[in-house]
Amino acid sequence: MEENRCTTGGYIYTQPSKDHYPYQWLWDSCFHAIILSHYDPAAAQEELRSLLSRQFKDGMVPHIIYWSSGILHLFRWGMEGTSSITQPPMIAYAAWQVYRSTFDKAFLESIYPWNRYIPRFLRIIAF
Repeated sequence: MEENRCTTGGYIYTQPSKDHYPYQWLWDSCFHAIILSHYDPAAAQEELRSLLSRQFKDGMVPHIIYWSSGILHLFRWGMEGTSSITQPPMIAYAAWQVYRSTFDKAFLESIYPWNRYIPRFLRIIAF
């Protein structure tokens, strides 16, 4: 996993495979953040910040962020460097797991404006 960590445009994220999947994927990033939270919480936070950096104005988080060109660009199924589809919400759970390793409320507050699911999720189970 560490070999697949990348930095593009100041964002740090994990590619599932540099050869076959050279992008950032929603669910994969959430699972990467959960794993990273066990030994590198700062990297876990960066993973989620990177993912949320391309959230659409209507709140949708894209399934894929195309940080660099690859074969999926040939299909033109995205918009502005992302896919135009999403996956079921996993971000709130990943953010909670990262929070549990750091108890860093500032991190959660920093991602509130980007993710509608997190504030409600935290009202239910947290503070």
